[in-house]
Amino acid sequence: MRASARILSLTEDNKSWIAEGVILCSDEKFGIKGTPCGDVLASLTNYGTKWGLSTRALGDVDEATGEVTDLQLCAIDTVTNPSIGEMVSSNGDRFVNGILESKQFVCNIHGEVLEEKFNKFENSLKNMPNTCIASKRNEKVFAALKDFFKSLTV
Repeated sequence: MRASARILSLTEDNKSWIAEGVILCSDEKFGIKGTPCGDVLASLTNYGTKWGLSTRALGDVDEATGEVTDLQLCAIDTVTNPSIGEMVSSNGDRFVNGILESKQFVCNIHGEVLEEKFNKFENSLKNMPNTCIASKRNEKVFAALKDFFKSLTV
């Protein structure tokens, strides 16, 4: 539903990955119906917006070495501020000024990643009432936790 592009190929080049893809936008000339997000991405691109790719993956990170094992790619997102940093052009070559990110994910007993449910819970806590009355804040936290735990059982 939120797809904006499709990766056609993904190849490893030394320690980098090179992706080739297509924006899933509408094209009246050929009768192609794009996705809503693909049409938005195409429009932003046509107006000069720069965007990049950001990956989401699961894996085990060795705290001492930073080495990742059991890597499982979950998604490649089109974003205006990629987590890997900015693509910088120099003499026709491209390189990434990157950073290492780490995020822990919750999985259920079937191995399904419950990121979306956790993100909904996390976002509900960001919208805490601006009040000095502790009971109002506690009520909001309790309701958010209750909704989160209920979503895990569905």
